[in-house]
Amino acid sequence: MQDSSGKTIGALGVVFNYKPGDDKAAMEKIAIQLRDEMKEQLPTKGTLFGPA
Repeated sequence: MQDSSGKTIGALGVVFNYKPGDDKAAMEKIAIQLRDEMKEQLPTKGTLFGPA
């Protein structure tokens, strides 16, 4: 996980129900999109543990 400045503030595991033949690159793209969306909403690591 990164804050909005790109500083690493933690780790996030994303798990997919992978089946043989599934597109691994597409799943990686989704995981990267999730990371980037979270990054936009986390100005600092303090906001990670703040009120929702």
